[in-house]
Amino acid sequence: GTTQFTFEVPQSTQITLNFAYMFVSGSDLFFIETDQNTNGNGMPTNYRLSGEMVLQQTNVTFNASTLAGTSVATGTGVNSSGNASVFAGLLSTTACDGATTNALTDDENDAGAITSASLSETCTVTQAGRAAFTWAQPSPPFVAAYLTGPGQGFLIGSDATVTTGLLEQQTATGISLTSVDGQYTLAAPFPGETQVNNLLGQVAADGNGNFAGTVDEVDSPGTTAHLDQAFTATIGGLAANGRGTMTTTGTVPTGFPTQWIFYVLSGSAIRAIPADTSNQHPQLIFFNP
Repeated sequence: GTTQFTFEVPQSTQITLNFAYMFVSGSDLFFIETDQNTNGNGMPTNYRLSGEMVLQQTNVTFNASTLAGTSVATGTGVNSSGNASVFAGLLSTTACDGATTNALTDDENDAGAITSASLSETCTVTQAGRAAFTWAQPSPPFVAAYLTGPGQGFLIGSDATVTTGLLEQQTATGISLTSVDGQYTLAAPFPGETQVNNLLGQVAADGNGNFAGTVDEVDSPGTTAHLDQAFTATIGGLAANGRGTMTTTGTVPTGFPTQWIFYVLSGSAIRAIPADTSNQHPQLIFFNP
């Protein structure tokens, strides 16, 4: 289908943008802006927009308990040097009542600078599903979320890297090596900037901490492809909360990380970031069923 959005950016003029969209299901669609306006130099006068729309779960009442439990938070931004910055972590929430202190533990790869943090926040949730976060520390990775259901939704940051990302409810319990078992597709669907390589693959985990499969990589800006590469990796550690580390073993496929930090989302899904300091153009890597 096609549609138009008319809106007014604060302190700017009203604008109408045109979009095409494709339904995945009755509650999920992808969209892309189709405007062709340029400034005379071949560059668009408006940034191209694309993304996903997800229907809020109709049987959910959004309130202080909607985020109760643990969610895996992931996000992508671009730092002041134009390099990608990615994070992944665990948001542990008791209540979003504006007073209860909740916690985020996360790992970040900011153009090869690897850091870990433990942050605290309070939050509130409106009936419309907007969650607002007030942090005790400066420069948190996100400040608001628009929820689609319990423990899940879209994130946005006010940090210098302009982070956007996802909240996904962690459903895995009793996490151990046996939790990482089965077939996964591997993809990096949210490139932060133009030097990020394209990654894709299919891998299998044996439940004993070992991965094996085949992966493809295309160098930025898409001129060189390294296809059908053998991939093997071993989990070095996996905590009960789902945070783990992994090392690519044998011959490291071109464009793929040697060191990984990952979070188990469910029995069939993992979210990972590269932990190589040499990787100045990192991306979020999704292992999905």
